[in-house]
Amino acid sequence: MAAQLEEKVVNKEKYIYCDLFISDVLNLVNHPTINNTCLLNNNEIRGVTIWGVISGIKTTKDGLSFIVDDGTGEIEAVWESSKDTSHITKKEINSLKTKSDSKMPSQTCALLKELIVSMWKDLELNSPDSFKLGDTVVFTGFLRDFKGKKIVYAKEYRKVEDINEEVARNIYLLHVRSKLYGSPPLGNYMEL
Repeated sequence: MAAQLEEKVVNKEKYIYCDLFISDVLNLVNHPTINNTCLLNNNEIRGVTIWGVISGIKTTKDGLSFIVDDGTGEIEAVWESSKDTSHITKKEINSLKTKSDSKMPSQTCALLKELIVSMWKDLELNSPDSFKLGDTVVFTGFLRDFKGKKIVYAKEYRKVEDINEEVARNIYLLHVRSKLYGSPPLGNYMEL
């Protein structure tokens, strides 16, 4: 269970996010007394970071559901568009006006608008509704059990553009796993 622990503060509460192979996520043991919490070596885990290839996409009433496969297993990652506040809309960008009565010079306003448009294009490319089958993605989110299976509710997400990044991450996780646990990941990830 190679894990890279990362502490994040969400809504004034600390959560530990583990970078794990999907097979390790699927094999986490539910906490006996705390809902939506799993145990990894007696550490309470509420969130994970998973990497993989999108092998399925479903539209839900609240957003999108992705099936993510990293070679060790598949897990569902859910993105709820209604709860996503990270995207600025085209309407909001177009509402930026350069006013002559503004204290900022109009040239500064124009540069600011250009910067925001550039940032918006980057966000649009990494928006879950632009993901397609075969894309390599990273999802970080909270673990939930639904009808006996684990689901990741994504809070952070992005498309992996450089495949070397994924290879480096997998080598790192394999190294950590072999040093800490002396075993390869479960599943058929590295079968010879």
